[in-house]
Amino acid sequence: MTYDIFTIVLLAAMMHAAWNAIVKGAADRTVTFGLVATGHMLPALMIAPFVPLPPPDTVPYLIISPILHWGTSFFPD
Repeated sequence: MTYDIFTIVLLAAMMHAAWNAIVKGAADRTVTFGLVATGHMLPALMIAPFVPLPPPDTVPYLIISPILHWGTSFFPD
């Protein structure tokens, strides 16, 4: 693994831990999760025109992933 890839993966892990901590510590998880999700959508929408569409066989994973992520963030431990 190159240094660049390692750095990107480490940064992604830190960001994931940070937004999970923010959502789990919030008084209103629904609103907080919505704000965090909006923060993810904005960069994705800016990048989307410049990358190819994912292969069709990944569509089930693209559907279930946000559902599972929502569940782990919304429901209490």
